[in-house]
Amino acid sequence: MIDVVNEAIRTGTNSYHSGYGKNNNIIPALGGDNNGDYTFVTTAFKMARERWPNAILIYNDYNTFQWNKNEGIDLIKRIKAAGAPVDAYGQQAHDMMTQGGGAGGTGGGGACLNYNTFKSTLQEIYDKTQIPLYISEYDISTADDNVQKQCYQEQITAFMEAPYVAGITLWGYIYGSTWIDHSGIIKNGQDRPAMTWLKDYLSKNKGVNTTNLGGGGGITSPSTVRVEEQTTAVTKLTTSFEGSATFAIEGGDDAALFTLSGSDLAFKAAPSFASPGDAGKDNIYKVKVKATAGDKTASLEMNVIVTQKQAAYNGTTPTLPAKIEAEAFDVCGEECAYHDSDTENEGDATLRNGEGVDVVQIGTGSEYAIGYTTAGEWLEYTVNVENEAVYTLTARVASGSENSSFRLFIGDQAITDTVKVPAGADWDTYSNVEIKTTKLTKGTHVIKLAITGSYVNIDWLDLSDGTNGIANSLGFNTSDVKSYRIYNFKGAYMGMFKASDLTSLKKQMEKSDIKAGAYMVRSLDGHTNKIIEVKR
Repeated sequence: MIDVVNEAIRTGTNSYHSGYGKNNNIIPALGGDNNGDYTFVTTAFKMARERWPNAILIYNDYNTFQWNKNEGIDLIKRIKAAGAPVDAYGQQAHDMMTQGGGAGGTGGGGACLNYNTFKSTLQEIYDKTQIPLYISEYDISTADDNVQKQCYQEQITAFMEAPYVAGITLWGYIYGSTWIDHSGIIKNGQDRPAMTWLKDYLSKNKGVNTTNLGGGGGITSPSTVRVEEQTTAVTKLTTSFEGSATFAIEGGDDAALFTLSGSDLAFKAAPSFASPGDAGKDNIYKVKVKATAGDKTASLEMNVIVTQKQAAYNGTTPTLPAKIEAEAFDVCGEECAYHDSDTENEGDATLRNGEGVDVVQIGTGSEYAIGYTTAGEWLEYTVNVENEAVYTLTARVASGSENSSFRLFIGDQAITDTVKVPAGADWDTYSNVEIKTTKLTKGTHVIKLAITGSYVNIDWLDLSDGTNGIANSLGFNTSDVKSYRIYNFKGAYMGMFKASDLTSLKKQMEKSDIKAGAYMVRSLDGHTNKIIEVKR
């Protein structure tokens, strides 16, 4: 088991529970924090999994029951969404008394935390993170033997009876030799009442841990795996057992559809997204696997979610330079083409209302934007890069908030700095922001639009390399005949043409009496604003 990252909850700008970024370069070395997306934490977990593939990887922090409960939940959700292979969330549990927690996570004082509050908080943390919990540094600091015993009885019992709690570590037990006064449960060589109770309880109760992380080892592979349709490989199974393990398919509704070769779990035949072959007909395939190492065994019930192959919306991959409508994100769904903080489309538009992304209507026409964004969400767009160059990104955005921002990535590499969105009067007043990208290489890429500061609406992204010619636009149904107004660069109206696409439009313009040169083109529906060069 490895405590990969400890005490990184963000408490303000460039401020964390521990001294990240103070007299060290840990954060920039691991990819930055980007206004609170915890990239450096995600990177640390990915590096740890690569180096120690069979270890249990833990994130650990303090004040997570009382003072910073929501901040801790947010951190776990963000790094999971970003692909961090985090196996469990460590609760230091120094804040289990009414005066526990506070600055520095110092524990103890007062009475036991209200039992109902304690129980509901424990359940809330698990429900919202959906990750096993470790009670990693438990202590009850009080000179009152009866109070300490009461806290142990209530809290240790609840931890042991929670199936998602993988283990409990006491943060010292010898009175006078612990990090804080009065937390020891053996004093002057004698058991305090809390220790007497604990010995008796543990002799009669083994707990109900179902996480497969405790009890001498278990299967450390994720219980939920996503794979693209028409793919047979699912995942390589791993354990935390000492020595090698053998694996078997033990059951599950769709067990007959899977096969194992050593530790490699796979479909017997590649599934199709359009025609699910699983028992529930919902593209979620259920299988239970078993690991054996000597006299130790562990089982894991797995959900294998089959997604569409990631592809550009409407089947047409735009070629940069191009304007990309924000609502034209790729197809393949949640955690594949996008991540949204909830499954509901909260926007007022009917466009793509089967997706979790919130699409809003601009005005009363056929213009759309993504809205109701929160930090940690992202969307992806497949593009072709025609020219290797530094591009200029122009984005049409709106926000009534002071802290809205976003950033673009290709893979794990940022291709822009964080783009701060100016606060406007409301979310209906759009303006343009502009920034340069890093040099983009030729070929097909997937651009990730990451929301780094909440509450920004984004209408479109325009990526231009400064060259003339046709800039293809990714919109909706570009094969239809559209009307285009043509203007020269002095703003003079040159006429109107009808065409099914920009290539046809250019040909018509070159056959007309329009002189050679560059012209501004705008479709009547407002979706296309481009430059076309006419050659003679």
